[in-house]
Amino acid sequence: MLIGARQDCVLGDTLEDRMRILKALGYDFVELALTRSEIAGLDAHSADYYKNIVESTGLPILSTSMGHFGHFASLNDEERAEIVSHVDKLITFTHDIGADAILLATQEESLKVSEYLSIYRQHILPLADKALDLGVTLALEHVNWYKPWALAELVKGLNHPAVGIYFDMGNCLYVGENPKEQAKICAPYTAHLHIKGGPVAPLAAMPLEEIKSILEAGGFHGRGCLEIMTVEGNRHLSEAMGLLRMAGYK
Repeated sequence: MLIGARQDCVLGDTLEDRMRILKALGYDFVELALTRSEIAGLDAHSADYYKNIVESTGLPILSTSMGHFGHFASLNDEERAEIVSHVDKLITFTHDIGADAILLATQEESLKVSEYLSIYRQHILPLADKALDLGVTLALEHVNWYKPWALAELVKGLNHPAVGIYFDMGNCLYVGENPKEQAKICAPYTAHLHIKGGPVAPLAAMPLEEIKSILEAGGFHGRGCLEIMTVEGNRHLSEAMGLLRMAGYK
């Protein structure tokens, strides 16, 4: 399994510095989180800067992340159109920088997926068709109080080869769910994995080996990406890599 980290998990002055640090520590990729304004400003030349950094550091950007996708179904028409345009821009950008997955931070107030599945199908499936053509996966992540099992129902209902789950083991704990049980439910739809602890469970206390085994038994073949707090000297990244290697994340 390829192991990477989000750029905000690394202490460094610039993105290039952070990528060089990850490369030196043996990480395989970086996940690039973009702000709302950064995504809104993407154009035909935006990828060039990032491609140059990838070339200079030797570390690929394999995933991008959009944090303002949440509550998609409850947005008004104008707000939803803006989000659709942002996802559309991000699909093109993600492909252009050589990445193949977009994390869409997903939450809805209701856990009754039938109430909003039609909205997702109407607006997300055309984007998924474009993503499929470009070799990009739209990976929806359960965030805040949205339950992993509800997201699994949503992705199952969308039933598109370019739509999957970005399973977050730590986020399961924040909503009072057992990450191993949720991994069993989400495994058939999981594209990629966020690796972190929960509110009272550090990474070392997480059932890392069991979650990996459960996901792989369900057909998972994706990447693992760290989303952990920084420590001076980036010691946390070395320690996390050691934990993951001992747990069989190789």
